Parts: sequence; structure tokens; C-alpha cells
Amino acid sequence: MISDFEQRLVDVLGGRLPAPFAGHAHVAPGPAGDADPAVVVRVESAMPLESGLGGEARQVVPGAADPRRVVRMACVVEIAVAPESGQGRAQQMQGVDAVLYLLDAPDFRNGAALAGGAPDPGFLIRSMHMKDVRTPPVMLPGGTSDERGLVRFDAEGWFWPTGTAGEAGIEIESVRIRGALAPVTLMPAAPRGIAGGDPIDLTLRVREMAKPEGGDPDTFSALVLRLVNSSGGPGAGSLAGAVDGILVVDVVEGEASFSYEPPDDPARLELVVALDNGDGGAGLELERFPITVVEE
Repeated sequence: MISDFEQRLVDVLGGRLPAPFAGHAHVAPGPAGDADPAVVVRVESAMPLESGLGGEARQVVPGAADPRRVVRMACVVEIAVAPESGQGRAQQMQGVDAVLYLLDAPDFRNGAALAGGAPDPGFLIRSMHMKDVRTPPVMLPGGTSDERGLVRFDAEGWFWPTGTAGEAGIEIESVRIRGALAPVTLMPAAPRGIAGGDPIDLTLRVREMAKPEGGDPDTFSALVLRLVNSSGGPGAGSLAGAVDGILVVDVVEGEASFSYEPPDDPARLELVVALDNGDGGAGLELERFPITVVEE
């Protein structure tokens, strides 16, 4: 779970950081006595979180078609930066700046940058937020120090042991409440398409809740979908049947099915799910899901 998250973060950082740190990311403790620059990742601490309204203990996640039991956790992640031999603080600061800027990108903040790894990744990150930065100390000429520049951030998501089978069984079907939004899940979670490839069939599951007496029984009869990029503009690819980028899908027995057509080039984007405002437009937003398109 946590180790899978650490390794995936290392893989992505190693591929996206600029020189001289490109390809030099490692899981802690990192290389010993290496003359090359190094970016070393470790999860400093983790705190299990309580499930939200509607329950998050069982979720449909990558690697299983049936709901799995997941642990919802908030982690503090530490990224240490060390320069190559003879370069010192200037190169450390270059690495700290590069890590800081990369982690502040929209696709890191919503976890989409970590999607597209193993078919059963062991985690699904929902949000990442910068915590603090510690710059390396100033050294006098001839001084030595093994202190590293540090970037720390918070990551929140779902974690589970890889290879765990999905859980079949009786689910809670209704909860008598005054009113609430219906939790929405996407199947498959964090979908990945091939650039220029076949459409991806997707399904949204709406976990309906009991309505108060006299409530509208058709509150969740339709959902409005659209694609956005990291800047909030139109996302790459298209939803089959969409008009001006908007697709209205009917919810039948708690599910809504549709297709996503990948673009010709790799891309990272989000599927935005909202309630129907009654006029075929987007009303209250319910959830956003990352979609990744990669080279074949």
C-alpha cells in the first residue's frame, strides 16, 4: 500500500524532473555514497481517516470489478534533494525548486499524475497539498554537510494491498436522512486510454439514498458530464454523443453508462460529474475523476 505509493511517486518524479535530477529519484534510504544527484522519497507518517457520509470502506478501485475494502488515509510525504559530488547548495536549491514547482501542478494536486501505473496500484490518491519546504544550510568554504533540502506535502487517498479480491455481499441500500448528495463512483476507477485508440466504456454508479417524505423521487435521474484539462478548459478527447462538450446521461437503477474517445496524443484530464439543472445543463458538481491517455 504505502510502499506502492512511494515507488509510483519515484517513477513519476524520475520521468518528469529536469536535468540533472531526471532519472535520479529513489525510494528511501536512496543510494549510499553516490556521486550523482538524488531525489529521495519516503512517507514520513500516515493517519487513517474516518469514512465520509455514505461510507468509503468499500470502493470500486483499479484492479477489481467488485468493491474492495480500502483504508482512507492522509500521509505526510518527504522528498529530500541531494546534489551531485562537488556541486553543493546551488544545485540542491535547483532540485528543491524543481520538485516544488512540479508538485504544485494541477495534475499532482488532484492525484491524476500518479494514475496509469500498475493495473492494481494499491492506492488511489485523491488530493495532494504542499506542507512546507526546508532549504539546505549555507556552508562556509571548505565546509561539508550531508543535510538535504526537503519538500514535504500531504497526500490523501485510498489504500489497499495489491492482489486483494473484490468483496461481494450485501450492501446498504438506503439510509433515512433529511437530504444529502449521492456519492458517485467511476468504473473503472482512474481509467487509462491509448492515444488514437478505441473508445473506453465507462460507468458511473450513484449510491442512492432515501429521500425525505415528499422529496423528489427523480433527483438523481440524470447526470451532466464534461471534460476539463488542468487549467479548467476543455479536456482532450470527447464523450460519445456530447453536444458542445456536454453529455447528459440517464441514471437507470443507480448506473449511467457512456464512452470516452481518446485523442491522438497523450493527455491528462478530468471527468466532471454534475447534477442536471433541469434544462440539460450542469447544476451542482458532485465529483471529478482523473483520466489518463498514454502512448501505446
